[in-house]
Amino acid sequence: MEHHGLPVPGGVLDPTTVPLAELGLDVPGVDRRFVHFCAAALGVEAVDDLGELRDTFDAAWPDYREVIRAGLLHVVRNRPLSVDRWYQLTYVRFPDQQDLTTYLAQVYAYLFDGFDAMPPAPASGRPQSRRSRATASRRTSSFLQKAKRTWARPASASS
Repeated sequence: MEHHGLPVPGGVLDPTTVPLAELGLDVPGVDRRFVHFCAAALGVEAVDDLGELRDTFDAAWPDYREVIRAGLLHVVRNRPLSVDRWYQLTYVRFPDQQDLTTYLAQVYAYLFDGFDAMPPAPASGRPQSRRSRATASRRTSSFLQKAKRTWARPASASS
């Protein structure tokens, strides 16, 4: 797909024109900037560079960071984007909804909660060793336990 003659970053969905309602993102605090963030920063062209994003992201305008925070919280809590829809937006494939949700929760933790490790991009088609899966599972479980307390509070209380 092209937009004004240029290829669309990420996937086949044009982040500039796809209706937010079509993605389940027409909720308070989320706007088009979140869709652009997903397509660009979490899309196939940049997904492996997320580690370089934190300093730039920390320097972004506070309202932009709040839109990204609200969007990530919404997609983790409510799961409006299926793995197929996510792929259409980013060209990044996840094996199932739980893996996508876990990844997005880790992105949230990395950008907003000081999570020390950049979340790894999915290993598209590459089998993970049993040890790698176990380590990732323990880290994710520990993170989700901690984050659950933070996410249970309304957004205004966590600011």
